[in-house]
Amino acid sequence: MTDTARDLLAALERTGPRPALAWYGEASRIELSGHVLANWVIKSVGHLHDEIALTPGAAVVMDVPPHWKRLVLALAVWSLGGGITAAEETRSTAFIPHRDQAMPDLLITDRPDDSPVENADEVLAVDAVSLAPRFSGALPPLVHDWAQEVRASEYS
Repeated sequence: MTDTARDLLAALERTGPRPALAWYGEASRIELSGHVLANWVIKSVGHLHDEIALTPGAAVVMDVPPHWKRLVLALAVWSLGGGITAAEETRSTAFIPHRDQAMPDLLITDRPDDSPVENADEVLAVDAVSLAPRFSGALPPLVHDWAQEVRASEYS
């Protein structure tokens, strides 16, 4: 984990029970304290490192609309030294790398059936429902369910 990531997580922990992030979506509001936000990031770092084998310099495509989960995953990827390409411009179609662009090491997506999973070494499905215990749709083979796997992890 990078020094910057350690410093950020320590700062989040110091905020105590006060909200560090407020997310307005799905007709409701979610507030995450610094401790809870740091916990989600730490669990995601553990999952990305141990289960996905994300390494420094890894190429990650983030094909998820703006959401607090996207922030958590971006912080986790950056904590491990990975680089992120946002797929905003391709939200109307599936992400397909350009000819001069290498296939990503990891594709993080909320639409694993529409995204070309064969264009990434690993695929992580993320539902945009804030407190969903697992991905709401059917998952293709070998696609990781972020919420289910991270909630069940022992990292904290």
